[in-house]
Amino acid sequence: MADPHRHSSSGIDTESQKNEIYLSRYVIIGSDFSDEQLSQQRNWDMIRLIPLFLILMTAMLASGQGSSNDWFVKSAKDRKEQLQQGIKGGEKRDIIPSVPGSPIPQTDRMKPPSPDFLLAKVKWGKAAIIGDELTQDWNLAPNDMLEFHKKARSKGFKYMPTQTAIQDFSFDPALMPSILLGGVRELNFSPEAINRLRKYVLDGGMIVCDSVYGSPWFYESAKKLFDDMFPESRFRKLPPDHPLFHMVVDIDTASYRCGGEKEGGKPFMEGLYIGSRIGVLVSKYGLGCGLAGEMDVFAKLEAKGLKPKAYSKETARLIGENLAPYVIGYGRVGESEGKAELFGKADNNAPTSEFVFAQVKHEGAWNAHPGAARQLLLRLEKDSAIPVNLKRVSIDLERDDIAAYPFSVFYRAG
Repeated sequence: MADPHRHSSSGIDTESQKNEIYLSRYVIIGSDFSDEQLSQQRNWDMIRLIPLFLILMTAMLASGQGSSNDWFVKSAKDRKEQLQQGIKGGEKRDIIPSVPGSPIPQTDRMKPPSPDFLLAKVKWGKAAIIGDELTQDWNLAPNDMLEFHKKARSKGFKYMPTQTAIQDFSFDPALMPSILLGGVRELNFSPEAINRLRKYVLDGGMIVCDSVYGSPWFYESAKKLFDDMFPESRFRKLPPDHPLFHMVVDIDTASYRCGGEKEGGKPFMEGLYIGSRIGVLVSKYGLGCGLAGEMDVFAKLEAKGLKPKAYSKETARLIGENLAPYVIGYGRVGESEGKAELFGKADNNAPTSEFVFAQVKHEGAWNAHPGAARQLLLRLEKDSAIPVNLKRVSIDLERDDIAAYPFSVFYRAG
């Protein structure tokens, strides 16, 4: 019998070949089927699969989930507005303050200064021409950061919107304190990018993930990606008293354009904590369209049978108003907590009779203040005669042998 897996250059030519492949897949032994019988059986099996396919499709439509490509719709045209970046090349600026009474100050022609950046939009995923629109995974709400930065500048922050491809990103929080990942389809990166994103967050950076239309495909993939990236931490719902809800304006209640019935009129955000700050923020409900004030896309999605989830324009803009100072303030915390602790040779040795600070790991925020233990141990070393090991130990009470630390204090926080 001919090899059932060997195809001619023009494909599978004969009914006999099709049946041999079908027979080999079913691994039928000791049976003698004619080509006609196998063809009938194959066709019958395909017919039987149709109801299952229809059931699956109906279930997807009923849930409003659809496929990830069903959500791939651009919300609005790019306005291509440019914010004022400061002094233009043809303008003049005083380079030495004028002395009172002097008729003409010293001046010099100045080029526009390089703007400072706060939140960069990351280019990721794929692009397609749909109609006459360039539709890109990362830019479905093309005007969100324009309005976000307009609002921040109205509050006195001199930051400019910017975009960066992941391969061009510096991964330096001092140059870019936070980045935005927005979209509707599955979020994924190369192993190299994942390692660099992890280091960026640990060094003090913040990642904001916006499921632009409330797509479950983006939301679930983002949570899984960062859960795997940070196995030592887990996403938690932000409590009502979290600073993100109170930095500038109090967001005690929230309104939703669609979805949100289960939230009881309260904002819902999830954060993955690095120390006392949010390292990765995920919004299950879309922010981008609300920030931009462009909400027509949701009616289009609902007409397709999808069930989008998004904040109202008012709530999205309040969250954006608080996000800017949160990134700035807690970016400073991240810089401090992200610095590597330096230890002497004695501290790196296994403790013998020294005092050891053993911090208990648990499912909650057990490491809310990474530098606190070191400061305590430095003070103890300075003000007492007790030999101290400055290297904090993290203990899992279910896995680690605590008998190895006889001269220890076990600390539980969270």
